[in-house]
Amino acid sequence: MLFVAWLYETVFNCCRRVDRFLFKQPEPKIDENTVPVSNLPWMWIGAVFPNSETSIDCTHMVDPTITYGMTVTTDWLENVTGYTPVTWKYLDAKSLEEKEFPSSGIVIDDTESEHYEKSSISSSTNPDHTE
Repeated sequence: MLFVAWLYETVFNCCRRVDRFLFKQPEPKIDENTVPVSNLPWMWIGAVFPNSETSIDCTHMVDPTITYGMTVTTDWLENVTGYTPVTWKYLDAKSLEEKEFPSSGIVIDDTESEHYEKSSISSSTNPDHTE
């Protein structure tokens, strides 16, 4: 009986290693210009089509193309995703409310890193600061 258990474990581990080797997913390339998901003003973006109450999640298509300083508009979303819905909706990351995408767009700014840089500069020029 122990032999059968040993044989089963050995074959299972071998198959698992072969599976990992043959079907290994490539490491995702991290672009320095893309905005981390934690800094985006939404948790998801969805396209809502006419005569439908369902929305299609477009977050995976939109998030990798976002860079700091750009304005995300509904026209830009339509160009990136290829969807031309009547409305775009997003889930606000701060309030967790579903909102309609503003026609003026949303500006992606890097306020958190600017705040961090300012606080680190002010702490280094503080006369009470000792190293």
